[in-house]
Amino acid sequence: MPADADHRVDDQLTRLRSDLGIVDWADPGQLRRRGVRRHVQRAASTGIAVVAGVGLLGYSVIAGIPSEHLTPVSDPPATLPGMPRPTPTGILGTALRIDPEPPRARLTAGGAASRYARPKPTHAPPEHRQHGPVTRSSTPPPSVPTASSTGTAPPPVIPEPTPTTAPPAPSAPPLTADALLSAAEMPTVNDSGSSWADAGTSAAEGSAAAHCQSGDLAGLGAVQAVRRDFTWGAEGTVTGTNVVGRFGTDADAVSAYDTFRGWLTACGWGQPHGPTSSDAGDQAGWWWVGHDNGDGTGQIEVVGLVRTGAQLSVVVWHEDGQDFSYGADPMAATLMATADRLATSGGS
Repeated sequence: MPADADHRVDDQLTRLRSDLGIVDWADPGQLRRRGVRRHVQRAASTGIAVVAGVGLLGYSVIAGIPSEHLTPVSDPPATLPGMPRPTPTGILGTALRIDPEPPRARLTAGGAASRYARPKPTHAPPEHRQHGPVTRSSTPPPSVPTASSTGTAPPPVIPEPTPTTAPPAPSAPPLTADALLSAAEMPTVNDSGSSWADAGTSAAEGSAAAHCQSGDLAGLGAVQAVRRDFTWGAEGTVTGTNVVGRFGTDADAVSAYDTFRGWLTACGWGQPHGPTSSDAGDQAGWWWVGHDNGDGTGQIEVVGLVRTGAQLSVVVWHEDGQDFSYGADPMAATLMATADRLATSGGS
């Protein structure tokens, strides 16, 4: 064997052992699956250099092939990771299959730089390059809580509903003298031929209209009241009164009607008689009460009640004497006229 061939084989074996000592394979399991490591170790232990760096001349020397028929081939250049490596032919023409992309190797701490090491880039990646001056604002951004800064999404802004005021409830028209009876609508007193005369109208309830009355309409809940007084004939022995009270609700007027009725039924001033029913308004009736003066004389008082809606009308007729004899109901027409007055004055 020529001396230069021995020198080259020794040099290749030395380089092979050096590379095997400093290279730490990243994935031994893959090497075992491929079988590359087994062939490399066998070639190193027996002196057969089955690597890409061993030339064709070395194989001919080891296998005993005459060297004069072979043309020496220079060492193949070293390959970088990711490039395909040549597949050498083993002894007796057996091809050794080496993975075209061996796993990347990393250098050990004390080893020299390997020819498989990838050079580090000396320039910055394109995405980190600065293409122009960067201007920074001196005003900090407003501190607005967001989902990323606080961890929770801010609550949605719900517009405040526009307050709406309910329209005021329609109020009843003010109580006027139209709710009161006229002199012509008052009951007929005996058959004397006299008539009633208007003695005055006021926008207040005034004193008690009837002797049996234990309270006033205001005490029963009336919010408004009007009054008209009457006289009969020239002697002044017969008087009359009509008082109308308006209540807040129909129920208040009903309660006032029932209370006044109880006053008449339990009258202590005289002996009550009645009531005489009537179809006027929502509720209606009348009573007469006889009072004994104790000297053989007496007095008679007639009281009629009519309720229509939230209004209550009290009709009183008072006369001196003890004679109360009528062939027909003297209050029937008067109570009907009273109900009509209440209906037209806003009481319905």
